Amino acid sequence: MNEETPIPENVAANVAANENPSQKTSPKKQSRLRKWIKRILIVFAILAALLFIFVAFFLGPVVKCAINSTGREVLGVDKCRVESVKLYPFFGHVVIKNFEIGKPQGEGLAFSDDLMTLELLDVDVDVLSLLSQKKVIDHLIIKELKLCYEKPTGGDSNVDAILKHLTNGEVSEATIKQQQEQPADGNAEPLYVGARLIDIDAVHVQMRSGSFAMPLPPVTIKAENGLGIDHNLTPVEFAMRLAAGGSVTKAVDAVEDAAGAAEDAVEGAAGTVVDGVKGLFSSGDEK
Repeated sequence: MNEETPIPENVAANVAANENPSQKTSPKKQSRLRKWIKRILIVFAILAALLFIFVAFFLGPVVKCAINSTGREVLGVDKCRVESVKLYPFFGHVVIKNFEIGKPQGEGLAFSDDLMTLELLDVDVDVLSLLSQKKVIDHLIIKELKLCYEKPTGGDSNVDAILKHLTNGEVSEATIKQQQEQPADGNAEPLYVGARLIDIDAVHVQMRSGSFAMPLPPVTIKAENGLGIDHNLTPVEFAMRLAAGGSVTKAVDAVEDAAGAAEDAVEGAAGTVVDGVKGLFSSGDEK
């Protein structure tokens, strides 16, 4: 019988290295690889830090510049300007001061009042809640919001004019109303809304049709103890609870009273005119 010749240790190591190429990497090459990985990670960290700084400190001024420079052209209005914009998307915080949107411009359009003026909008959203079914607003503060809905006789309203300008006529108030009237998807998960603090003081709304203008009473809404935090409210339920708890209901009642008073005034004025005409004819007969 032939005895097997033992393989030398150095030969066995070379065979093993050839079978596993990864073992061929020298310590020097491994050190270089680690250095490159560290450098790449450092570059990514620097870029992430620069992005965070840009978003945190410069995103607001960039948005402000965009609104003031291109807002008029985008919306098709005679003015669109804002004094200050602060955006902190990582914290869910937005602050807008002195924002104005003027009258729509275009062929055949002639509006009397600006669409909107806003003194202050301060919104802080719980960012983590955006990932859940219930969205939570930490605080919502609105100061001196003025809105004007104007619809000339036989023409588009100011809102309709802006919608058509933005979408090249594809979207209007009528199409939005049709979409809202469509039944909701029964399989979709319900969305809930809650707020820890709401302070709205005040909202001024004016309705104008032709030469007739009807300013509504100012609306103030305060929910200092929160709303919808301890129980689930859909957006519609949230809005209804908010309206019931603020001065919105009083404003609606005041509008109804004003409408009744206007009707009485018109009837009284008509009666006065008729009596005056009768008086003229009766005086003429007496002569």
